[in-house]
Amino acid sequence: MAHLKLPKPLEKTKRDKSGPSTSAISAEAWRSYYIQKENIKLEKENLRKRKREEFEKRKLEKNE
Repeated sequence: MAHLKLPKPLEKTKRDKSGPSTSAISAEAWRSYYIQKENIKLEKENLRKRKREEFEKRKLEKNE
């Protein structure tokens, strides 16, 4: 099974003086990680769209 690197910073400890070691993640976990990231991105985009629509609605009501 192929392992991919997880895009998170490693926790630093006082014992490890040789430098950071790499962390590994399975392909399934990698896919779920990116699906979660995509969902967060879409939620933020939808929130911005709703705020923009509310702003336009208030702007129209104010002008009437």
